[in-house]
Amino acid sequence: ALQSLPSEVGLLSSLELLRVPMNSLWGLPPEISNAHNLAWLALSANPLVSRVKPKLAAPEIATKRLSLSSEGANLADPEFGGAANDGVVPALLDAGTEAETKVAVKYFRSGLGPDGDPEDEVLIGAALVRHASATDHPAPVKQPEPGELGVCEQLCEQFGLARWPRLSTVIKLVEDAAPLAKKPIDTVRILRGRFETEQVPVAFLLGVAADVSSGLAFMHSLGIAHGDVYAHNLLVRKDHESPIEEPAGKGGDGPVWAKLFDFGASFFYPAELGEMVEAVEVRALGLLLRDMADFLLVSGQGDEPSPEKAEAAKAARHLGEIANACALKKPPERPKISAVAHALRKLRDEGSDAAAKALPV
Repeated sequence: ALQSLPSEVGLLSSLELLRVPMNSLWGLPPEISNAHNLAWLALSANPLVSRVKPKLAAPEIATKRLSLSSEGANLADPEFGGAANDGVVPALLDAGTEAETKVAVKYFRSGLGPDGDPEDEVLIGAALVRHASATDHPAPVKQPEPGELGVCEQLCEQFGLARWPRLSTVIKLVEDAAPLAKKPIDTVRILRGRFETEQVPVAFLLGVAADVSSGLAFMHSLGIAHGDVYAHNLLVRKDHESPIEEPAGKGGDGPVWAKLFDFGASFFYPAELGEMVEAVEVRALGLLLRDMADFLLVSGQGDEPSPEKAEAAKAARHLGEIANACALKKPPERPKISAVAHALRKLRDEGSDAAAKALPV
């Protein structure tokens, strides 16, 4: 196991992704801040971050309460456990009432995830949806009052951990949804999203941008990094037109267009790493926004001018400006995630002039 990283990591100017979970790291070299292209960082299950984890046990769910929603088999069946592939399958959760909750069950190979500790993943998922208290959340940004924070609608809700026949997490199922984009299939843009639909409404994509930034800002308000901000980790409606959820009441922030999911690379971080970790994640968000802006430009191309194409070009320009601010070469000069989220909500609700005032670029 690695006990330290060399200072030369700061010389890797092209380094974009660094995955070092489940090692013995007690610190990071200061020079890492010079790796200004770094956008995805995973540090789960290292002493550096484990020391600030909340003193909570990941909630556990008895396997007998789960059954496959398609085949009708019980997940506790050893034959199913031996034959199932790694990945996510739909299931039903017996909540002890007449109604059953539709869930997704995510399995892990040999009790390990590719980006971190599955138990940490569940713990973080549970921490994000429970009412936070100042005693069990080491938030570097602000200490929330007991009961101040509840469910964040822009994040997928995790119910708990199932251990048999295979280690897995149980997640609330978002029906009729799919990732915003697929993973790349070539090595040229291996860290970028792959949009397959030809065109989406501008309002839809601006809603998605606002939601992912709001979900990310919520995580960082608790001192939690997502670590895997990609278009393929955003759930949206398959029709790329409808919101996932409508506002539940008068106090809501409008429709929910996207939910950020997959906390496999997520980790709690100590206050002394707050600025560095947030700047890294802001760059990842900026790259995602740049992909969205480029997609709007491509989908708005054509021979005949139209109001729709003009609207797409204008939205792409302002998304691109915010993306550029998020990807500034010097990490300390990048905006805070909360400021980006505020600007994107303004862009969604009030247009480009309001966004420019919220985040001058």
